[in-house]
Amino acid sequence: MTAFVTGGSGFIGGKLIARLVAEGQRVRALARSDASAARVAELGAEPVRGEIPDDIMRLVERELDLEESRLEIDAARDGLRGPAGDG
Repeated sequence: MTAFVTGGSGFIGGKLIARLVAEGQRVRALARSDASAARVAELGAEPVRGEIPDDIMRLVERELDLEESRLEIDAARDGLRGPAGDG
């Protein structure tokens, strides 16, 4: 299986990539810059250069009914939060 991660150069996305790679998954990660591409590659993911336009992100958020607080709850439950609640 191949996982595709957005936000892989960030704190939570980086933790997710590390976990997936440790579990033996093939991981590809969206990277908007050279620095982001280098970061996800360091974590063991294959960088995919590009970005998701704002209008597409709004559509996805609306269709999936995702809210920031829900994502934070999920991240905390899965042990992906940083120290002192960061992430």
